Amino acid sequence: MVKKLTQSDWDKLQRQSSIYIVQSVEDGKLRVKFDSELVVVEPGDEDLIGRMRPDDRAPIAEARVIIDGESKIYIFGNPSWSFTRSFIEVCKKNGLKPEDIPGSVFDITKTGDWEYEIKYVGKEDGSSPASIKIDDRTKSDILDTITEIKKNSPDILKDGIGKNAFIKMIYIRGKINTSDTEALLPELEKEGILEIKGDKIFVI
Repeated sequence: MVKKLTQSDWDKLQRQSSIYIVQSVEDGKLRVKFDSELVVVEPGDEDLIGRMRPDDRAPIAEARVIIDGESKIYIFGNPSWSFTRSFIEVCKKNGLKPEDIPGSVFDITKTGDWEYEIKYVGKEDGSSPASIKIDDRTKSDILDTITEIKKNSPDILKDGIGKNAFIKMIYIRGKINTSDTEALLPELEKEGILEIKGDKIFVI
């Protein structure tokens, strides 16, 4: 039997939907301040605002956050999806433990159907992130990507390239987190692989 929606029903549905956020490409970059740890809601469990997860639904990862001054429930999706794994990887590289997430601030951009750029900004109290530790494999991947660009697209690099454009190109060509490339730039300059002049990068 169908039910006609009343004004009260409309208001209730709007309140329910507005508290949750599933980031889209159209949202651009969001500054996300975490107000809780990352949690996984299993079927039959209550989520962070007390709503029951249906028994026939898959588990979902979420966290309470502040975006543009408003409290939201940020939906990561299935905990096995790449977004959740990438977020955890960024946390580990910045020395964050699960209990450190509340009060932490991230810039998150969805760049494709399954692709995100995640950058740890620091703590709510203004403290800066710790130095990101880049493992040898990631460094090798970045170097291989630079070599590939020099070989196949030399015109892009010949007159220098903006820092942000360079970092984004490494992300697109090599699927390497932008925070990793940015953290490695000083080391690459010391090794004579590139030179940084102002906001431009010159690959040597």
